[in-house]
Amino acid sequence: MAQLLVDENGNYLTECPLCDKTLAQPIFATTHFIEDPADKLWAYSDAGMHWQCYADWKYQARFAKQYFDAVANPHYKNPYWPTVLALPEIHINANCELEPPVADVHLQAIGPGIRVDVSQWEKWLAGGFRDQCVHSLQLSAYSAAVSRIQSELPTSQSVKDAFTAAKEAT
Repeated sequence: MAQLLVDENGNYLTECPLCDKTLAQPIFATTHFIEDPADKLWAYSDAGMHWQCYADWKYQARFAKQYFDAVANPHYKNPYWPTVLALPEIHINANCELEPPVADVHLQAIGPGIRVDVSQWEKWLAGGFRDQCVHSLQLSAYSAAVSRIQSELPTSQSVKDAFTAAKEAT
């Protein structure tokens, strides 16, 4: 994850690379995911930025897709976080061996996903995701995707079953 400097009072010292102002909540951040330093978005792939700056950025859609493609790459397999759902615009990894078991829900429209407590899966699908969204871009993307997620993984047990099947396949 991007390293964001803070002072002893918890105030950010790091500047947003898009507006050059000191960061403040809510923050959008990624871990380094663009490998090619010649890619003009490379410098942003391990940075924190204001959510509003990210949402308004002319490269937001491209950046989000590159992040999503890196996470959803079928050649990348993490045995601890197997893929439980892979759709063209939705990718979900889960680790049901953690306490509590969790799933990371990534959307192509956003890039980095939301972590969901699998025991709260049905509540999350029923609208609990709204509590985790910190920006209208994020809220609209998850609102549009939740019915598709619900049709594929409707219950916490279905997430756990998909996790078990994916683990056994590796």
